[in-house]
Amino acid sequence: MKRRSIFEENALLHFFVKRRPFEHETSLYLLVSVLDFLMTFWMLRHRGDGRLRFVESNRVASFFLDRWGVQGLFAFKIASIVTVLLLTVIIADKRPAAARFVLWLGILVTAFTVIYSVALYVRHTGLVQLSTLLAGDTVLWRR
Repeated sequence: MKRRSIFEENALLHFFVKRRPFEHETSLYLLVSVLDFLMTFWMLRHRGDGRLRFVESNRVASFFLDRWGVQGLFAFKIASIVTVLLLTVIIADKRPAAARFVLWLGILVTAFTVIYSVALYVRHTGLVQLSTLLAGDTVLWRR
């Protein structure tokens, strides 16, 4: 008779350690979503030379930010993340390939947003001269 592992005997422990469908994609989506929030927060809080002011360009997110501050923006981002993940769970029941596509679309769109935000911040604050880096010089900070 085969002996059961501790994970199989303890249902609660098994619940937390078993592999989930789309585990990799879900983790990546959560990672880029956190990076998106952090980059948004950074840009809204750290203004380059005092003249520059970044604003939230998403009108729905801007509504939450204007009404409830950073906490409202955070709540909006969490609600967006939960909505996407719940939709993928619902879709995965009938069409797993479509659910995986939705997650990868979310990953790519959010990652693009993060990359765009970083490029926008760097370009407008003048921290890094990309042309200097591409030319091979070692000067990283503009004065």
